[in-house]
Amino acid sequence: MTDTPCARVDVLIPTFNRGGMLPECLRSILNQTEQDFRIVIFDDGSTDGSTDPGVLPPDPRIEVIRGDTNRGIPYARNKLLEAVRAPYACWQDSDDVAHLKRLEIMVALLEKTQADVASSHLYFFNGHVARKHWHRYKVDTGRYAVPDENGHPKDYGLPNNLAFATTFFRREVASYKFDLSKPIAEDYDLFRRLIQDGKTFATCETPLYFARRHPGRITEMMKNK
Repeated sequence: MTDTPCARVDVLIPTFNRGGMLPECLRSILNQTEQDFRIVIFDDGSTDGSTDPGVLPPDPRIEVIRGDTNRGIPYARNKLLEAVRAPYACWQDSDDVAHLKRLEIMVALLEKTQADVASSHLYFFNGHVARKHWHRYKVDTGRYAVPDENGHPKDYGLPNNLAFATTFFRREVASYKFDLSKPIAEDYDLFRRLIQDGKTFATCETPLYFARRHPGRITEMMKNK
């Protein structure tokens, strides 16, 4: 008996009670121009039935891992990292939407640059993919970099617009796990460790990801605590 061949890309989707948004998210992946993918959903203890049998599209490329209770996004992301089998993987939040050429363009970028991690620009939108605005995350490479022999931060050539939700990475990077003590900014902590270990980064300046602004977004909820 032989192992089932892996897909070219594993799309990793953590979710918790996103029944009103997950279908649109999944459609944006299922309609990609690059069709050699597997979708892995980790349901972090949802109570809205959003991943119940018969609710999700009947596509054999969709796999669901169910947690017994809600343990938070770092735990959910780590469970997804354990499931990576493809040579490339990417994150997709269950309340967001992907450009239909996202997989095609980003995998090509990783192959062309041979980078370990790649990200793209993104748009924020409210409710529907209509209001489009640039948004750039900033990573202070000087702060996170390991200094050289003269005590100066190394120049990693890291672009100043990393948005974690847009990231693609090689399978080897899945060995890096999230800090369970960080319910927010767990992505920055991971970026810091990747930078310190000399991982290489590439950026696509085309917006290929649509991040939905809504009160239930994890970052917004944590800000209001």
